[in-house]
Amino acid sequence: MEQWAHLATATILKTLDTVVLRTHDDRVIKLYRPHRRQLVERIPGIGQFLRFANARYPKLRLQTPLTIPTKTVDYGQIRGAASDPRWLVAYPWREGKQVRRITPQVCFHAGQKIAQLHLAAAQATLNLELTHIDAQLLADILVLTKQSALFDQIAPETQRAFTQKMNDLMGFIGDWGKNPEQYGLIHSDLHFSNWVRHGNALTPIDFDELAYGHYLTDLAVVCNEIRLHRPVAGIDTCEKALLHGYLKYRKLPEDLENTLGKFKLTALTLYLNWLLLPENKMILAEKSKQKFVLDIISHISQSPG
Repeated sequence: MEQWAHLATATILKTLDTVVLRTHDDRVIKLYRPHRRQLVERIPGIGQFLRFANARYPKLRLQTPLTIPTKTVDYGQIRGAASDPRWLVAYPWREGKQVRRITPQVCFHAGQKIAQLHLAAAQATLNLELTHIDAQLLADILVLTKQSALFDQIAPETQRAFTQKMNDLMGFIGDWGKNPEQYGLIHSDLHFSNWVRHGNALTPIDFDELAYGHYLTDLAVVCNEIRLHRPVAGIDTCEKALLHGYLKYRKLPEDLENTLGKFKLTALTLYLNWLLLPENKMILAEKSKQKFVLDIISHISQSPG
């Protein structure tokens, strides 16, 4: 307990299900609730990949874990509040700024970094116990969504359309298979809060959701973020810049337009998976998160093709 007493005066960077702190000795401390033990147990393996990727592509400047999570600290007691045991993992601080403006230049650099990550993933010979973003996961997400009380608020025709689109996505992902040229370790959560900018360079952070999946999933997540945060007039320009940056290091499929569109829908289902898991009911209690779930279901159900 004494070795972590300095957490009482650490700067709080984020607090939701996971508390993120910056200490005076320039470490990032992530404190996970007990129910996230399964995620925490994956962190040593995730660290293996991050160290490998850094060695191959040092300009990525990835944060690798400094501690092996073997026990909890009582964050509540440290802060002089009610007991709040948490799993603690420490990372080095990465100097930089949050991405506040999504410009074509930012998207171009993001595309380059994603391609480098995928090159490292394709070269890694690791066999990690991680989630596979595949047809089975989509089937599980469909069940989870239909069991949600929010699903009952949706018109029956939208429920049927959503179910059909999810089944179509399962078939699409299954048809792509798991060829190592297109399927491997991916970040899977590259929203713009998970990028740090230093000068013109970008660094991806927060690899908690590292998974096995098709490499296009990472690009699809960023494309969805662009559509959420950019005016309509700038969306296509930013998407093209993202893909152009990626092509500097890695090829893309020939039938990209249709293929990427399907992966954008697949990437949206990952938000459903996160928000609707029973252990995240505290997060889903927020009205904005409930609306987000309903908006995703509506968007998927109305998607063409």
